[in-house]
Amino acid sequence: MQTTAFRTDVDASIWTQIQNDNATLKQMVMELRLNNEKLQLQISEMNAVGSKEILSSPKKPIKVTKEVAKTSVKIHKPPPITVCGVNDLKKLMINLKFEEAKGHEQQMKTLANEKKFRAVIRGLHPETDPCDIKNELSELGHLVYNVTNIQIKKKIDPNNKFSDRTIVRLPLFFVDLEPQANNEDIFKIKNLCYHIIKVESTRKKK
Repeated sequence: MQTTAFRTDVDASIWTQIQNDNATLKQMVMELRLNNEKLQLQISEMNAVGSKEILSSPKKPIKVTKEVAKTSVKIHKPPPITVCGVNDLKKLMINLKFEEAKGHEQQMKTLANEKKFRAVIRGLHPETDPCDIKNELSELGHLVYNVTNIQIKKKIDPNNKFSDRTIVRLPLFFVDLEPQANNEDIFKIKNLCYHIIKVESTRKKK
């Protein structure tokens, strides 16, 4: 009987302690809620006051200043290049260009704009290498600027109006020579690259 009474007293004391703890927790929760509400009110009041101050404060214009330093720099041109002992400047510039010399002289620009002497070689095979033609003409004393094969577009089916076209290489070559005194001598050439040829002048446009 004494043991049963002791257990009952212990259970009652534990239950009382649990109830007291629950009451304490509820009180703490209530205090936290009250503090939170007060804090929210203070924040809203501070925001309202700050917005009023911003709206009531006068707007000050922002001035942007830009300073530019003015400096004067004189650029001196390099002295001209002179070559002693040169009598024929045009011939010198042709040789420089033939040797693929690099330069930016005004005389070189003027020379490049000069009209080339053009002729047509008839009778060579279309597959002849333009470099071979250029080399043989150079051995004959001509300064060759360019050699190109003449090509035309031809219909695959001549009877069909909408037929596709193909490129046909002709046994004709354009030869552009640098202006020289012996340019007319190219018309006297009868054999070139193991072919019997005929050199003609280009047709004049009507």
